[in-house]
Amino acid sequence: MRKVIYFLGFCSMLSLTGCIAFNTTPYSNVDAVNTVVDLSQKNYEILGVVEGFSEQVYVLGIGGYSKKSLFENAKADMYKNADLKDGEALIYPSTTTSVVNYVVVTKVRAKASAYKIRLHTANTTSTTPKVASNEKLEKKEAVETLTHVPTPTTQEDKTNKTFKLANGTAFNMVYVERNENNPSFYIGETEVTENMWSSVMQDASTNNAKRAIVNITIDEAMNFCKKINTLFAKELPKGYVFSLPTEYQWEFAAKGGDVASKFTYSGSNKIDKVAWYAFNTDKGYYNVATKSPNKLGIYDMSGGVWEMCLASDGSYVSRGGSYLDTKSLCQISSRSVLGDKQKSKKIGFRLVLTKQ
Repeated sequence: MRKVIYFLGFCSMLSLTGCIAFNTTPYSNVDAVNTVVDLSQKNYEILGVVEGFSEQVYVLGIGGYSKKSLFENAKADMYKNADLKDGEALIYPSTTTSVVNYVVVTKVRAKASAYKIRLHTANTTSTTPKVASNEKLEKKEAVETLTHVPTPTTQEDKTNKTFKLANGTAFNMVYVERNENNPSFYIGETEVTENMWSSVMQDASTNNAKRAIVNITIDEAMNFCKKINTLFAKELPKGYVFSLPTEYQWEFAAKGGDVASKFTYSGSNKIDKVAWYAFNTDKGYYNVATKSPNKLGIYDMSGGVWEMCLASDGSYVSRGGSYLDTKSLCQISSRSVLGDKQKSKKIGFRLVLTKQ
């Protein structure tokens, strides 16, 4: 009787597997009218990103198609979704997979994506043979033909930025990449230092290149942002301005650009490696960028000085602890409400460069 049950169970598994494979009939490649051109003169515009997907379920490793076939199916779906017209093409194709395991069942999803562009054929000078408008060209071939071209100028510059003030002080802004729902931004490699403050605010009373500016109010910090925007108006990336960070921006940067980061402190679980706090400064002051940075190359987001941030409800808070606090207050999650007129020798701020 047990053998019969095993046999029936095995037959059921095969039946299920066969149904799964039957329901994932691959897309056939879709032809489209394309003109293959030399893009070196940047005679095109990006219309957006096109995606395609393909899924397969495997039972005990048995299923319909190989990983390569899943990618091909995803690409074919992408080509179909692109709905290319005359003078349009796909460039920079890429593929990724995600896997979800359910005991004996594994679900694999392949994703293909590429930039959809429109060619400005009126300005095209090409050494590449053109395809007449009434000819058909397989999309896969068109994509591969257009892969090795210069990076489109409409893509965002993802390099860090360096700015130099009138007194010779240079400061770096670190690029922090996000996604389409949360715009990317730049954040200060260090907190605003005394000599940055001195140059922008014309304040000769503070001029230490290694110390964070402290004992200022939120209004004073915002006034600094206003003045530094004026100073660098012609150098800023289009649409970007200096400001105080939102809490979300600050925490994302403190986690090294990884929301899943398990580090207690910014860059490490060992506080002495990345932070100045009450038990390694002997209650004295500290210099910026003298501990290890986090994954993004940002210093002192734990310890150092508390940093001003804009909360989601429009109020202000300070984050990250200071050189006068215990290690529990220097965790990434540490947060304190900040009064409008509050100033302290352990509260400073860090700039972000963000889109308006």
